[in-house]
Amino acid sequence: PGYTTAENVIYLGLKLLDFEPDLVVLYEGYNDFKPNRHPGFTGDYAHWRNRDAPPLRPWGEGSRVVTRLRTALAGFTGGSDSPVKDASTGAALPRFDTVSEEGVAIFRRNLRTMIATSSAAGADVALATYPHPCTDENLARFPRQFSYLPGYVPGLTFRGVQQAFDRYNDEVRSVALDERAILVDTARAVPSDTRLYVDHVHFNAEGADLFAAEMARAIVEQMATLQALQNRN
Repeated sequence: PGYTTAENVIYLGLKLLDFEPDLVVLYEGYNDFKPNRHPGFTGDYAHWRNRDAPPLRPWGEGSRVVTRLRTALAGFTGGSDSPVKDASTGAALPRFDTVSEEGVAIFRRNLRTMIATSSAAGADVALATYPHPCTDENLARFPRQFSYLPGYVPGLTFRGVQQAFDRYNDEVRSVALDERAILVDTARAVPSDTRLYVDHVHFNAEGADLFAAEMARAIVEQMATLQALQNRN
């Protein structure tokens, strides 16, 4: 859980390609929002995955009762842009309305690395954009659905998260075009309907079925085109 493209570059090369896949599907973006605005940015995300300083654990984390109470209370503070604390230092973190361009550039680099690694192993590659329900209208009507967002993306405001989805999805589209990979633009195909999600980013069963159907349709359609081009060459 929580893997970014930094972990997936490693995981793909050292684990997944051992299965000799015909097709690798990259569904990346949201988890890379988290290190984007974290202080002291580095291209390997070590500033986010600080192994030297163990994260501070909230009081009562091991108690099921305390955890349930905290979850219930969070439901009444959905969409808050108030500062949260750095997990390792306890310092309050500022929130931004935009993502950093250096973070977006690293995301692009990591996507291209995974495509090159997959292609070298003989696999075709598909890239999917990231659908989400993070609209102003949804936040106003269903604030509890977004109660976990401020804690999961501590460096961004709600508007910053919206901008992040736009910027990172645009990078996915651009990289797919440049690298001649299959593009599954699920961000445009799957509606921002809160009834398809359990929170601000994860699908429920209905949303997952819709997402999977769009993935399958686009991959089958574009795979046929790719194979026809390969046969001509």
